[in-house]
Amino acid sequence: MEVKKIACPCCGANIDFSKSDKVKCEYCHAMVYLDDKGQVSSPEEDIEKLKIIADDAANELNNSVGTKGFKIVFGLIFSCVIVFISAILILGITSINTHSKYSEYDISSFNNDLELFTGTNSGMFVSNLLDNVITKNKTDKDHVITVIYGEINTTDTDEIRQLKTNFEDFKNYEVSLDYDSDGFVNKVTIFDI
Repeated sequence: MEVKKIACPCCGANIDFSKSDKVKCEYCHAMVYLDDKGQVSSPEEDIEKLKIIADDAANELNNSVGTKGFKIVFGLIFSCVIVFISAILILGITSINTHSKYSEYDISSFNNDLELFTGTNSGMFVSNLLDNVITKNKTDKDHVITVIYGEINTTDTDEIRQLKTNFEDFKNYEVSLDYDSDGFVNKVTIFDI
């Protein structure tokens, strides 16, 4: 698949569709997909479009069909079709992350104070990031974060605390994050710039 970066319809963040046509936005966690025409959308948008189409069809039916019984039957059938299509869209998209035993809230709560520090940061902010990692490694043994800087590769909180002394407050560093299969940050890599 050709590498495509397109804005999320929910939050506007760039989404990379190079690996799949169904992607979870890293920022707002909305499920977004590319249709066969290369247009980006979310299930919520499609459901709204289907509701508008259903309303238009019902209005057209009311204007063109004479018998009341036929209108009711057709309306019920059309409503069932809309519900069925909506369920397929929602279940098809949400099934991507059903293997995780964690809610999106759990994942976001864990990741948010780490994701603030991705990209270029001063040493002062890198130290704050490492404070967050130390706290998480002490309090959440299910989601231990590895810190990598130069030759150092550690999860030990004392080593991470010692590592903080290597960063100059006003010098810039590059920070990248890696995620485990459930979506939790599991590695922080820091580079000198």
